[in-house]
Amino acid sequence: MREESGSNEKERMKGKIVAFAPSSSHDYDDDDDDDDDTHNKVSSFLQFSTTSPPKIADDGMLRGTENPWARDGDWTRIELEKRWALIKAWEENEKAKADNKAHKELCAVAAWESSKKASLEVKLKKIEEEYEKRKGEYEEKMKNKAAEIHMEAEERRAQVEAEKGEGMLKLEEVAANFRSNGYVPHSLRCRLCCCCCRRPC
Repeated sequence: MREESGSNEKERMKGKIVAFAPSSSHDYDDDDDDDDDTHNKVSSFLQFSTTSPPKIADDGMLRGTENPWARDGDWTRIELEKRWALIKAWEENEKAKADNKAHKELCAVAAWESSKKASLEVKLKKIEEEYEKRKGEYEEKMKNKAAEIHMEAEERRAQVEAEKGEGMLKLEEVAANFRSNGYVPHSLRCRLCCCCCRRPC
């Protein structure tokens, strides 16, 4: 009975592992204690072999269909791809940081330029306002100066006219005197003599 059970258990073990299975059936006939020990060992082994093995044991080395070096190469390739992906992500991140930094600096330069231009425009506007103000003041001064010159010229003209009028009055008075006295001025006398003698004076 034990031999039949042992053979059945060996049949179930076929295809899984054969290194631990007994080679012949006479080993079970030596002694009752040996039979019990062997039966217990086989039962424990069968119980262990029937459990689902871990996934790492189901590889190409047991099946003999895959190359372990190829698996290592795949792992290395995967690791390299991961590293390349990390390096690419780092590169993109650094490029984005550099772009953002350059953009901020360009914005700062543009803001500085706008501020300086606005300041210059304000200064130019103040200068223009000051120029217009001074120009108006100078124009007003020039107009006042021209008016003063015109007034002085009018005064001089009036003075000349007044002197002329006074001279005319004096001449009229002297002529009236000459007429009343019958006096002929010396200059007029010379002219009369020249006219009578027909010779120059």
